[in-house]
Amino acid sequence: MSTSLHDHTDLVKRLERWVDEELISRSEAEAIATFEQRREAKPHRISLVTEAIGYVGAALLLAAGATLVSRFWDEMDELAHVAALAVATLVLLGLGWAFRTSAEPAVGRLAGVLWVGAVGTAAGLAAVIAVDVANAEDRIPRLAAGLAATAVAIPLYLLRRKALQHIALFLGATLTVGSAFLIEESPAAGYAVWAFAAIWVVVAWFGLIPPERAGFALGSLAMLMAAQAVAGVSHAGLWLGL
Repeated sequence: MSTSLHDHTDLVKRLERWVDEELISRSEAEAIATFEQRREAKPHRISLVTEAIGYVGAALLLAAGATLVSRFWDEMDELAHVAALAVATLVLLGLGWAFRTSAEPAVGRLAGVLWVGAVGTAAGLAAVIAVDVANAEDRIPRLAAGLAATAVAIPLYLLRRKALQHIALFLGATLTVGSAFLIEESPAAGYAVWAFAAIWVVVAWFGLIPPERAGFALGSLAMLMAAQAVAGVSHAGLWLGL
């Protein structure tokens, strides 16, 4: 692919003079111009070290904020609890949406992190509504949290098919399945999660839920954890583990 010598004024004058003096051929001059153009067009990237430091700082800031909120959480009424989590969810969704199309890879990854946080706060919001507003007990708050997390994670995953969104979707769906079959002193939830995780691995194998490696890792880990849970009440868990 060649580039016109007239794209870079200063460079062009030198190259044209060198071509006229037969020091280089025109094809060599165009190759030089192409090389310089690509070098100048290469965007500046944030280093991984800088990105890691940024995440550490953000984590410390969030921890400080969570500590501050926890001091007043018990004094807040149910409406304030719901409002705080709803605002947090909307803010995280909005920031992730604003950053998702950035040409800087680090900013794109930040969008994924923010959206994972939004899935978590959505789950917390649903659980708070179930407990504080609906006065639900037993498995209902967990089921509500799983359904809310899955409902938020699905469109985010469809918009950004990356590992972080894959993880958020899997965790929300697994929580939903486990909560739906949660019965006291029964391994039903363990069997259900094991079967769901096995299906997830198979679906990932066929490339239907990319990235595949995330699907293999998450599904396999969930199968082992579910087998361990079943093994606590039934020897069948050992076979499931194998």
